[in-house]
Formats: sequence, structure tokens, C-alpha cells
Amino acid sequence: MTKFGVYLDENAVAGWEAHYVRYKLLKKILDEIVKRSQEQSRKGVGGSTVAFTPPKHLTHLSLTFEEVRPGSSKAGAPAVTEASFFEALDEDMDKVRKFVEGSLARLRARVEELDADVDEAERQGLPTIAASGR
Repeated sequence: MTKFGVYLDENAVAGWEAHYVRYKLLKKILDEIVKRSQEQSRKGVGGSTVAFTPPKHLTHLSLTFEEVRPGSSKAGAPAVTEASFFEALDEDMDKVRKFVEGSLARLRARVEELDADVDEAERQGLPTIAASGR
């Protein structure tokens, strides 16, 4: 069975790749969060956890994240938290939404153009496809 990331790459529509959700990045963030949580559980480190309330459109999720203090990340890299996951997800969802809305607007405009062309053809008495028996 093909992994979803590979499937997504193989079935990406040419020219739309920039408008897709960054699946591999989001998966990497989640993997880091799970890995850190499992390490803390094995070590018995409860740490300081803070309740996290996701954005309203994601309220069906309930997560906690570890409080991050300056200088606590590995090798200067920003610490990966559920908050960083939701920020990346929100960015991607906005990107996808804008692409879909733009595509729909272009399609609506094209349909209106074609409707106007059909109306003009009928006013000029040109035969229609339906009338020609096709």
C-alpha cells in the first residue's frame, strides 16, 4: 500500500502544487511533537504543560503543549509545538481556500461569458446544438 504522502505527490495536478497543503511539513511537525511527548513520558518528565485551545474552527481537537522558554530548543531551532502545527495548518488552509475561491471566480466569469455568447448567437438566429440534433 502506498503511503499518503507519496500518493499525494504522484497525483498532484501539474501547476497546482504550490496550492496544496504542505503534507510532509505538517507530518514532520506532528512526528516531532509525538516523539517529544513519548520521550517525556519515558523519562517520567511531566514538565509544565499549558492547556491549548485551538482556533474556533478546530475546537473538536483538544491538545496540550509544553511551555517553551527562551533557549530551550535544540541547536537554536525553534521548538515544535502544537501551536506551530496549527499555525502552519492555518496558513495552508488559507492558501488552499484562496486558490479554490480564485478558481471558482474564474470559472463563474467564464460561464457568464459563454452564456452571453449563447444569448448573442440566439439573438442573431444562429442554430443551436440542440436544434441541430447533436
